[in-house]
Amino acid sequence: MKRTSLLISVCILLFCASAYAGTVKSGQVIFNTGPVGCNGKIKKDVWTAKQTTYIIAIQVWNGLDYGSYSDVIGNVVRGSDGAMLIMANHDDYTNGGSVRNQKQDWAGNLFVLEPGDTLIFSHSCSAASGLHNGAWIVTIWTAN
Repeated sequence: MKRTSLLISVCILLFCASAYAGTVKSGQVIFNTGPVGCNGKIKKDVWTAKQTTYIIAIQVWNGLDYGSYSDVIGNVVRGSDGAMLIMANHDDYTNGGSVRNQKQDWAGNLFVLEPGDTLIFSHSCSAASGLHNGAWIVTIWTAN
């Protein structure tokens, strides 16, 4: 009985290990806005999955011009159901250029997109300190 339980445990462990052995983190930039004028208007960009995509992690990077003060928004949702992948909002009132980096990692779980499903990136920055620019880069890491 003990030997059978041990054998079953080893088989389960080997099955799980082989399932995760093929999981490779592959980073892909899906949004790169370049400089965007900070005027408080929310802009939306859309990325469409060409195949079933298993997202392991997502990261939003944001930068502002030197001397900027701004309310910054950078959110990503799944288009099919509005599920939030990441919310990267912050008030930026530093004196000088600023860079923010926020990452969401599902640590062993996967966020699944079916072919044709979309990720919608909403981004904005206010013009609290006059005319300036913000920029955003969104990267996903996927399981191959």
